[in-house]
Amino acid sequence: MAQQYKQDIQFPAYSKPLTRNDWAQLNPRPFVPHRLPLAGMDGLTAEIVLEHFQTTREEGLPILIKVYGDAHKATAAQVILSALGAKESEAVTIRLNKIASEIAQQWFHAEVSTSHLNKLADGDILVRGFLEFEQMDTVNLSATFLLSDSVASLIGVDDSYVAGSDLVIPLSFEVKEEGLYRIRANLFDKTTQAPISHLNASFSLSTLNSSGEFHVHASVLRQSGSMGPYILKDFSVIKSPLEPGQKSAYGHTDHAEYEVSGFDLDSYSREEYQDELTKKRLEFLQKMSSQPL
Repeated sequence: MAQQYKQDIQFPAYSKPLTRNDWAQLNPRPFVPHRLPLAGMDGLTAEIVLEHFQTTREEGLPILIKVYGDAHKATAAQVILSALGAKESEAVTIRLNKIASEIAQQWFHAEVSTSHLNKLADGDILVRGFLEFEQMDTVNLSATFLLSDSVASLIGVDDSYVAGSDLVIPLSFEVKEEGLYRIRANLFDKTTQAPISHLNASFSLSTLNSSGEFHVHASVLRQSGSMGPYILKDFSVIKSPLEPGQKSAYGHTDHAEYEVSGFDLDSYSREEYQDELTKKRLEFLQKMSSQPL
């Protein structure tokens, strides 16, 4: 444990190395599909796949229904969206288009638009999927996602610059609700698309103070060997609750990704990252591990 902690604290919490195996960081609003057998359809399974589990009305939500197996061919698909507990008259119906049909696999797709989402109440949204088959009964499956209004929008990424041992990436927001925000994103090399760093920042935002910044430590950039340019994407914008019992609120980004300029790695100072608190924790763990039971 002490050795693992020692490796982890080499890098600041605001800028951790990122690899292709870091699934949780690469999927900041994960929706995990569940592939289930279809009732009365021997050999067929299906799943609803959403791009995100959490979304806001300001961004569309792609939806897929995937059907596996070749016992029967699905001829059509639709979904009905409704807030949990809502009346049937408040539901939204969307027809899906078939976009792929291969051996033992069929895909149906639709875009849940912002106009569709505006008709639904905040909270958990039930997605009921219906698959039609020739001379067979319609079968159904379901999933849920979380819907809310956006409380802040990331509207731009300004020119990056070097400050000591950090690459600084300024961020501009349009703020509807002031408060403390946690912003996360991932940095990739633009040319190779290799993941470089998972970025994490917290700062207060308001209509009068609508900017913040990411910092990327030079040790992470040197480990990757990348001088840029970079791509910033996989954003998460979350407003922290003001008091116990309140729920988190969510923001969105105007664009899925932004380009970030890089600099020669010799442009950064070479001091290693150190934090006195984590250093004391490491010393405590090392002391505990060296003492016999």
